[in-house]
Amino acid sequence: MTIITNPVPAPSILDHTTSDDIARNLRVVDVATGETIPRVISADVEAGTVSSYAVDEDGNLVRENDKYQILVVDRAIEIQWILAPAVIDAPAVVEPAPIGTVGVSTPPVVAQPVEVDQAVSGADAPATTSDDADLDDDAGANA
Repeated sequence: MTIITNPVPAPSILDHTTSDDIARNLRVVDVATGETIPRVISADVEAGTVSSYAVDEDGNLVRENDKYQILVVDRAIEIQWILAPAVIDAPAVVEPAPIGTVGVSTPPVVAQPVEVDQAVSGADAPATTSDDADLDDDAGANA
């Protein structure tokens, strides 16, 4: 019997070591406002820091020389799953029998050859269709 238990807890750190599959399924939330923080580069719940890209009033990334400007903000944050994966308990593992016990098993089934009467089955010659002759005539037509 498979039992689905509580979801996996969200990680407390989100950074460059977090795989893309996991990072796409996470969001960083400001604890005080409950709002999702956009454009997060990294986040640490224990340190209370979030790194994100700076944007102007039009929503464009802000450049500083040849790089995008990064903001590091100290605030209480929470990392949440967008769709939390669930822990699935596997069925119990069957323990092997103690040494010295005799186990009973069924012998494997072996397939036996079967004789086919050619006169009854009509399998004495390969089947042909009227389309087989047309294949040779059309072979060079579309080349």
